[in-house]
Amino acid sequence: MSGNSKASLDLRVPDELWLEIFGTLRPLDVIPLHTVSRKLHRISRSLLFQRFHFHLYAVSHNSPPEPRYLLPDEAQVERTTERLRFWASPDIAPLVRQCTVFPWSSNSDDIEYTHCEEGERILATFFQLLSQFKNVRSVTFLDVTFCHAWLSSLAALQSLEQLHVSECSIDPNLDVSSASIVMKLATFHFYHSAFSSMLNPTHGANKWLSLLDVETLTHLSLAPERAPSALIGSAAPLSFPNVHTLHLSVQEWHEVVQLRRFPSIRSLEICAGRSAPVTTGIKPVVLSQLERYTGPAELLALLDPKTCPRYIDIRSLSGSSFFDMARNWGPAHRVTVLALELEHLEAGILPLVLDRWTSLVKLHLKIEHRQWSTPPGVTPYTEQTLLLDLGSASNPVRFPDSLTSLFITWYYELEESPIPVADVISAARTAVPLFVAANPNLKNFRLYMSQMKYAWGRADGTDSVVESDSDLQHCVWDHEMWYAMRELHDE
Repeated sequence: MSGNSKASLDLRVPDELWLEIFGTLRPLDVIPLHTVSRKLHRISRSLLFQRFHFHLYAVSHNSPPEPRYLLPDEAQVERTTERLRFWASPDIAPLVRQCTVFPWSSNSDDIEYTHCEEGERILATFFQLLSQFKNVRSVTFLDVTFCHAWLSSLAALQSLEQLHVSECSIDPNLDVSSASIVMKLATFHFYHSAFSSMLNPTHGANKWLSLLDVETLTHLSLAPERAPSALIGSAAPLSFPNVHTLHLSVQEWHEVVQLRRFPSIRSLEICAGRSAPVTTGIKPVVLSQLERYTGPAELLALLDPKTCPRYIDIRSLSGSSFFDMARNWGPAHRVTVLALELEHLEAGILPLVLDRWTSLVKLHLKIEHRQWSTPPGVTPYTEQTLLLDLGSASNPVRFPDSLTSLFITWYYELEESPIPVADVISAARTAVPLFVAANPNLKNFRLYMSQMKYAWGRADGTDSVVESDSDLQHCVWDHEMWYAMRELHDE
């Protein structure tokens, strides 16, 4: 390639492609691109300034009348304000797409934070300059108490699509019903811990919901333990007609009836207290558009049979408990992707489970052995015995003919596996070829332990096997599992 061709390469490649490539780089790796050409200088500059992190204040959680916000010394305050004004300048602010506002720990970075009657002034300056960030798409706040003026500044951002508030609250003296503030967001995430707040977190969620334009909202996450109660108050919207992705925490199963406010849900994640009993007498909830469900198996019994998600991720049950919950669930035969997190897997249960799930394409079993979770008298599978059963000619475990991917993750909470890694690999070498021959549509089989991986795959008619023994580090295993889960979950 000639020198002129090299020099003109950046001119011939579209900006969108450069942004896609450079977006994978760390900020320090982007800086040298400034000297390559004017075009790459402009493109890389936009990447360097697309994320703004504002975090030079601290928060006191002590009771009033002690001031809530703590500040460093006056010189540090001036430097922080100067930095803020730089980011809000006409040349930089339009480049910002994401903004994060959160406090430092008062013990970090050798900076001394002290109580100050004017502790809100840095945050007040931030909100005064917020209108300069005309292209910001996502804003995240941690531990901020919002007044009317600050909420108005947020609502005035025409480009804002995503708002994440964690441990935040609204001034208890502010009547949001008469505040005339409407936020046109696509995504709203609310989290508040009941143990770290002087304000009722549920009441806070109720206030936030009353500020949202329900017509524009498509993604909603309410993580407090009593979040559904926020949907009951008079200030809460009656319906969220366009929300298709919902994350909700519940404590009592009767709270599930609040799902009726979300008629367009396609993806649902439920977090529930383990002690929550299954409530009888609840009219089944119809979620006719639901495609993906993540959460406890108990919820399946509370859904109308017309609700038939194709992807299900069940959290933390014994194999027998899952079978008891799911054996009478009508739509099981329509599910194509199933992920099960089991506290133990006893022999004889897996065939009963698979007998109901006849259309599975992808299956992930995550078995987490805990000392307290195996009932007396129950003989749980080990990695070795499960493999030997899979490869046995008289194998009682029959998988659906449609199955293409099987991932098994084995984890011991407080101890190493009682089966030596070498014995597990030996069992895999014997059993997997026999299992694959009996399941001709299978393309991926992976077995993961904390220090072992056995992966078989078939592509273009060619089989490949990857083995890793005790030399596999935990961090590598976690990295591998992340990609395995992504592959399993992708449609």
